[in-house]
Amino acid sequence: MNELVQIVQQKSGLSEEQSIEIVKAVVAFVKTKLPAGLASHVDGLVGDLGGAAPAATATAGTDASGMLSSVIGNMFGKKEA
Repeated sequence: MNELVQIVQQKSGLSEEQSIEIVKAVVAFVKTKLPAGLASHVDGLVGDLGGAAPAATATAGTDASGMLSSVIGNMFGKKEA
């Protein structure tokens, strides 16, 4: 499972399926806000939502996924441990 999906699931307490849908929605939204040349690279940063992200892309997205997980966790009233 994608690292970002795991983070969303842990922080929100939602099911894996719900977490995947949230990540897909956020990725789609972010891609609409970026220039076309950059938007195509977003998929590489988050990796395949059905499987594990490659090591290089997982490292590159660590800061962004941490920030996103904090925001989503706060939305659901979860505090970081």
